[in-house]
Amino acid sequence: MHKGVLDPHDIKILQILSNEGRRSYRSIGLEIGLSSKSIKTRIDNMISTGVIEKFIVIISPSVLGYRKECFIVVRKRRDKQNVLDNLRLLGEVMLEVESLGGVSAFKLIIQEESEHKIQFLADALKPAIVETMLITNSYKTDARLSTTDLALVKCLISNPRLESSEIASKLAISTKTITRRLHIMQNDQTLKFSILLNPSSLRGYILFGITVNISEESYQKILAKIYSDFQEYFLLLPPTLPQDTITVLFLSKDVFTADKILETIESYNGVIQAEVFLPTKIKLQQEWLSSEIDKKLLKQEIRLNKTLVTKQY
Repeated sequence: MHKGVLDPHDIKILQILSNEGRRSYRSIGLEIGLSSKSIKTRIDNMISTGVIEKFIVIISPSVLGYRKECFIVVRKRRDKQNVLDNLRLLGEVMLEVESLGGVSAFKLIIQEESEHKIQFLADALKPAIVETMLITNSYKTDARLSTTDLALVKCLISNPRLESSEIASKLAISTKTITRRLHIMQNDQTLKFSILLNPSSLRGYILFGITVNISEESYQKILAKIYSDFQEYFLLLPPTLPQDTITVLFLSKDVFTADKILETIESYNGVIQAEVFLPTKIKLQQEWLSSEIDKKLLKQEIRLNKTLVTKQY
């Protein structure tokens, strides 16, 4: 970075970290031809200038009982608190994005027992105007998180780049076990590590996103086509993993690129609907994640205690 302006090396680092938030300085340096020290300095600079707001943990909501995801675009920002209060009656607001033009977008995750309430959502949010509502299934996974997995994820929420040896020390588990469990959870797409960017700090670039509602069987094909068609632009992989919605973030040097990319994506076979947004503020809510993990850990502890008592008698 020179006087706060990102250069191509910074962009490449951001691209890598957005998809692999735990990649080591050495590994990143080997990929782009810089020393570990240089990579660390650049990342530290992007943190201090606010480009990287924080490193984040993303978990598939389905493993915690959230079967549906709802992407909502609402106009009239002054009604945002009313919108948030009503959304929280239905599920957990995991992502909030403020965009140009007084528009706010929300990513809501919903548990099975609340699915029937979705049909009343638009009325509940009035007087705010719901411009778009995309309801999708959460990414389907057969993964079952063990007590070790849950404790591991909880440990990483506050510091996703915590070294495996430090986690092992905190949890009194071997480093080998930590590494193996992380590898398994990342491979089956239960767990992902990324970064949260601050749009107002991206000097020299414009951050914009496109959310695409697709036919479920088209997910991989459309995702691959987006990568193929727009290799010249900086690209962030989807921050969540539903099967019938793709949300992709791009960085470009001019606003006209957003319209060009949107038009192309809309022409793909299997695309039902696409929306473009220019975020001014992105807020990721992770309190729900800590709370759900605590609940599951407590349930598993109670179950274990009951088993021990049963065995004694």
